[in-house]
Amino acid sequence: MGLDFIRDKNQKYVQTRDSSRSMTNISDLLNRMNPDRVRELFGADLRDKSIHLEPGFRALVRFESEANATIHQNGCIIGDLNSTDAKELAKRLQRNGKTSGMLEVLIHEKQDISGHFKITAAEPQDLKE
Repeated sequence: MGLDFIRDKNQKYVQTRDSSRSMTNISDLLNRMNPDRVRELFGADLRDKSIHLEPGFRALVRFESEANATIHQNGCIIGDLNSTDAKELAKRLQRNGKTSGMLEVLIHEKQDISGHFKITAAEPQDLKE
């Protein structure tokens, strides 16, 4: 009976996305309650056009230098952050005292036909100036 219960629960399990939870850890309650709050988006390009991205899933941006950053998902490099966005993010992370060289992000929208897609910070307070 116990194994049947577990198997039934596993079949009904659906993976949820983290994009709705990303707005809960904001320091200002007025910003959190504002439906018109703008999320800051950053552009990236896929390395392999056959990769299928799902909005809301988490990824990791790893800075190789101040102008170069790669995007990783499930331990694999899936893309490169645009150099202008990489420079801006690197400056803002250093100003806020984050020294790891990594930033957790959410995939905001699927790739277009050219392989370009948008990401947003999973923890917006890391980028707040």
